[in-house]
Amino acid sequence: MREYMAALAGAALLALACGGGDEGPRPAEGGGDGQRVYPDLDALEYDVTLAVVDSIGVELGDSNYVFGQPATADFTPAGDIAVLDMQLFEVRIYDGEGEFLRSFGRQGSGPGEFQMASMLDVAPDGRIVVCDAMGQKLVYFGPDGEYRDALEGFFPAPPVMIDALDSAVVGIQPAFEQTEDGVFSGMALRRWEEGVTPVVTYHQDLKAFDPENMMTDMMEDMMVFEAAPDGRVFRSSIGSARFVLVGYEPDGTEFLRIEEGIEPVAKTEEELAEEIELMRSRFAQGGAPPEMIEGYQPQPDRPSVAGLLLDDQGLLWVQLGTTETPTFFVLDQSGQRRLIAGLDYPGDASNWSFSAMQGGRMLAVDVNAAVYPKVYILEVQE
Repeated sequence: MREYMAALAGAALLALACGGGDEGPRPAEGGGDGQRVYPDLDALEYDVTLAVVDSIGVELGDSNYVFGQPATADFTPAGDIAVLDMQLFEVRIYDGEGEFLRSFGRQGSGPGEFQMASMLDVAPDGRIVVCDAMGQKLVYFGPDGEYRDALEGFFPAPPVMIDALDSAVVGIQPAFEQTEDGVFSGMALRRWEEGVTPVVTYHQDLKAFDPENMMTDMMEDMMVFEAAPDGRVFRSSIGSARFVLVGYEPDGTEFLRIEEGIEPVAKTEEELAEEIELMRSRFAQGGAPPEMIEGYQPQPDRPSVAGLLLDDQGLLWVQLGTTETPTFFVLDQSGQRRLIAGLDYPGDASNWSFSAMQGGRMLAVDVNAAVYPKVYILEVQE
């Protein structure tokens, strides 16, 4: 779902607390031919489609295929599929055809255990990194699931969304700052290498801390991002009236910026009700007091961007947040749009979170399944 990762980030910040917007407008750069990048919704035509070729998950039966609450899924370098189940406190590994291979992790505070895992990512060298938001750490496993290490001591909290590289982790971290003018909070996109002190802060935007509106403020501060194996990092805001895509070199130098105003698209009453239910349940899991949970109010419009992925060719797959059917426009790293892709699926995919690409395949998790949770395996088709 579009707001799911923001819910996880909010739960992580609440784990810390209980235990604005983007930069100003700048000229668009990197758009190539000078034409608009964000597609015209009234004239969408798909160049390729995404077809579901398999799924993992059953309602009843073999417990290795029954999920509690899958948070995300990623491909391993060998083409297997790693799934983090935040409700069952474990990571499961399936082969490329969806056959169960092994699992590891459990609830607890010891080595290789989680208290509230919010995110998983597989590094290019095969290591598996899990964010334990409540445990205040990143947990590292080898390709076969053997416990390697844990990185602890982040302040004020560990990153709650990550991309793991061979020698670094890029992630979104809750941020606080106290000055003589007061306390400020927000989200920061940062890079860590050997310890808990970030070596690069790509983006940070802080606003006056307001406990009563913390949930809503966090939604406004959230972003999506993707880190390439060569260390380049891309981020996009989830604002409803403006599309923003920024690219950074590994050292944080900005090399790409595209900003375009878009026509906001209002959420339906059903979408608003569903978002309230999901967000409040996730915040409750994070330990929020009842008045904060009940006080959450969703943004009235859909975000401009719902997700960001990189394929094997280094192309950026940007998921539109403004369409009912999951739709991606695909850019090269100079900002030129190459094609538009849409999901070809007869059922309801409004709750799907698209999490990884490899070799023409994509993974999606149904994060708020009406019947029972599944992980979907998709293929790009001409």
